[in-house]
Amino acid sequence: MMTENNFFTHIQKWSVFKADTREPPKFFRQSFDLADKTIIPYDELTSWKNDVHLENLIPHFFIEDYKQTCFADNPQKHSDILDYCYAVFSPDYSVFTNGYSQFNNANLLLNRLIASYWQGIGRFVIITLSWAGKDTYDTAFSNIEKGCIVGISTEGVSDWECFKNGFLEMLKRVEPSKICWYDKIPRWVSDYYNIDNIIVMKKRHKAAREREFEKLRKAQPYLF
Repeated sequence: MMTENNFFTHIQKWSVFKADTREPPKFFRQSFDLADKTIIPYDELTSWKNDVHLENLIPHFFIEDYKQTCFADNPQKHSDILDYCYAVFSPDYSVFTNGYSQFNNANLLLNRLIASYWQGIGRFVIITLSWAGKDTYDTAFSNIEKGCIVGISTEGVSDWECFKNGFLEMLKRVEPSKICWYDKIPRWVSDYYNIDNIIVMKKRHKAAREREFEKLRKAQPYLF
């Protein structure tokens, strides 16, 4: 578990971050086209790059925390491959509705710092948004330019009232131009947001199964 002390130890390692960390850094709206791009889990990037050109791939981080902690130690990690992807989601470090406020806000701030750094070095970044109650809203949604493309996951959500309240707050503060959505989309979402602007992301097992099907189809086309 990442403690607050560990968090600030990570931040101090980054010579690129000498600004005040009492509030999230600014994140700016970028203009880029997601049409014909393939969104995949970051931990499957190596296998996917053999089937799809890197410049058409967008890795997301709706994966286990331990598979993305490398960026907490060094936001420049794996630049040799991420720099060639079309875009990248920011990390998704876990927050919990029944967790300590300090822990949740530290993880949200860490997400934002990495997102801001990646944007600053010239990458197209889809900012991953999560929240765990009103005491996390300022960290989760402040200093984001309105109209950004954002990523959201409902995987693991148990408190749907908390999720809905945070979602509505996010719409008010961020006004996202598009939402890349991982896992279930509640029916009530269409009452508040144009669902034509939602990009539904494939679940991991489904994406993997379709990739294996495509490989088999190419290898033995007479079977299909």
